[in-house]
Amino acid sequence: MKKPTLVLLVIFLLPVVVLGLFVSREKPHVFSELSVAEAKAKAVEQEKFLLIDVTADWCQPCKAMERTTWVDPDVISWIKLNAIAIQVDVDKQQEEAKELNIQAMPTIIVFKGGRELDRVVGYQDATDLLAWLNR
Repeated sequence: MKKPTLVLLVIFLLPVVVLGLFVSREKPHVFSELSVAEAKAKAVEQEKFLLIDVTADWCQPCKAMERTTWVDPDVISWIKLNAIAIQVDVDKQQEEAKELNIQAMPTIIVFKGGRELDRVVGYQDATDLLAWLNR
């Protein structure tokens, strides 16, 4: 490749790469865009669990779960059959995070019938998450 062509390629690609580092990534498809209140109501109405993944943009274990756990086919299947799943960002949804008494991220909380059943804190791979959900 000629040097001028390489320079032009770098000039055009560098902004795309840099921008990609700062633009928020899309949530995994397993999560709905409902508010906490809407998700609770829908879960009660459908007699399903409500699964809340509490996260933050700067939380590296949260991002690792988004790349692995939340896109695992078995996790997706379990959620589709059994739950309504949403994410709460502690920085963007501070009031909800306070109401949920969040101390660390990631925190995954499961509700049934509008009442909290259990929560787990820290990175969960798909196997550990499913074992916890199926208890």
